[in-house]
Amino acid sequence: MSDRLTQRLHIDRADQALRLRWLGISEREAALVRRAAAILRPQAEEIVRRFYDHASAFPEWQRKVQEAGSTRARLEAAQLDYLLRLLDARFDEEYFAEKLLGIRRIFQ
Repeated sequence: MSDRLTQRLHIDRADQALRLRWLGISEREAALVRRAAAILRPQAEEIVRRFYDHASAFPEWQRKVQEAGSTRARLEAAQLDYLLRLLDARFDEEYFAEKLLGIRRIFQ
């Protein structure tokens, strides 16, 4: 796709590889994540729900979410999607494009 955000921002494979090295993510770590996914994926909804149960106990958090025009349900759905995609451990152009689109939405 010629209109990919990664292409427009000149984030090519070399840049993607550099970003993964900055984060300390090699094929070894990706393989470990994929192995852990077998345990975590069936629990993903519960993990996300418990995280937001904890976060929503803080009035300050609730206020920040409301000020941002969001909801717990929207955040939970986005976090679950992110976790499930992360467990795929596919750090390819599609991964980077999705992350950039998410960042762009935050700042618009």
